[in-house]
Amino acid sequence: IVALGSTIAAYQAPAQAPAPTAAQLEVVKLKDNLYVITSSTPGNPATFSGGNVSVLITDSGVTLVDTKLAAWGQALLDKVKSITPKPVTTIVNTHTHGDHTGNNDKFGKVEVIAHENTKANMVKMPAFAGANAQYVPSKTYTTTWTQGKGNDQIELRYFGAAHTNGDSVIVFPGLRVAQMGDMFAWKDGPLCDRNNGGSCVAYPKTLAGAGAALKN
Repeated sequence: IVALGSTIAAYQAPAQAPAPTAAQLEVVKLKDNLYVITSSTPGNPATFSGGNVSVLITDSGVTLVDTKLAAWGQALLDKVKSITPKPVTTIVNTHTHGDHTGNNDKFGKVEVIAHENTKANMVKMPAFAGANAQYVPSKTYTTTWTQGKGNDQIELRYFGAAHTNGDSVIVFPGLRVAQMGDMFAWKDGPLCDRNNGGSCVAYPKTLAGAGAALKN
């Protein structure tokens, strides 16, 4: 299993900054049907785009894992189209933060999946108030979610509180890849968002459980 890291920051692009472009986003091909749209290094509010986005291309359409910061919506749309002409049919949110959920609304009314605690956290966010409430997860799970088969299969696994109380580990079992969201944000100490149920006390146990489950 290869673990993909991610990133987190609370930055927003300056009001007068030029609109982000797809050229600022890089793509890494992991497998024939799995790509990652990476994020820039946190610290520069003009170029930080949010967490890594996985692009799983299946026979029935595209599944995105996370959707970056809202300001990067058009750039993300353009980048996905540069990878595949297939439509996005499913979005998975690893957790509630805006740099992972910021463009749930940019792909039309698609299926959105997340842990039940993440949905509960998201409905409290101003970004999902009013008409945007339709872009919170439409399907949730408690411990495990599975859909697809073979190289198209995707699993959501929950091992407990860590960065938040709804962190999903996204597993592509046929491809032997796992995406960890902000449980592995960068090479630094963990960030525990207590306002969204994160726990630095539970964090080590949660990671140990994930590691034990994924080691084979």
